[in-house]
This record gives sequence, C-alpha cells and structure tokens, in this order.
Amino acid sequence: MTDSYVELKRRIAEKQNSIDRKQDEMKEQLKDIGVALKPVNLIKGAMGGAVNAAKKPSVISTAIGIGIPFLADRLLFRKRGFIFRTVGLFAVRKLVNKFTAKRGL
Repeated sequence: MTDSYVELKRRIAEKQNSIDRKQDEMKEQLKDIGVALKPVNLIKGAMGGAVNAAKKPSVISTAIGIGIPFLADRLLFRKRGFIFRTVGLFAVRKLVNKFTAKRGL
C-alpha cells in the first residue's frame, strides 16, 4: 500500500470518529429538548414564570389558579376519561392551592 492510501484511510477514520461524536452530541441535545418539552415541565415553567412576572400576590394567585389547571387539562388530561379527568383536575387544583398558600400568594 502506498503512503497516500494509508493517509486517506487515516483521514476517513478521523472523519468517521468526528461524525460519531457529533451524532452522540445531537442525541444528548434531543434528549434534553424532550425533557424540557414534557407537559409537567411546561407547567412548572409556566408556574415559575407567573410567580416571577407578577407583582401583586392576588394577581399571581389568580393567574396560577386559572392557568395551571387549564394547562394541565389541555396537556395532561386531554385524552382521558371523564372520571380520570375530573379527579386529575381536582388534584391539580389542590396542589396549586397548596402551593399558593405556602408561598403566601
């Protein structure tokens, strides 16, 4: 084998290793995006944003009390049966009330 052939094989192997590393990085980034887009994490982000954005506690309490159950209904319980949906929304409302009472909102 000539030196050119050996050099070409080496460069091909380096490029393949580079491609493999980039694919692994992209897979990790997609996993992170998937975690960030889970309905529970979206609800947490909305709740945190509502708490940080509003100035008055009554506004925060109202926004959280209306917004979070609505998001939960649309994202988590949309395709569930009536009983499961009702119980789930009841639990979400209780958690939201507990959260706002705990924070003094």
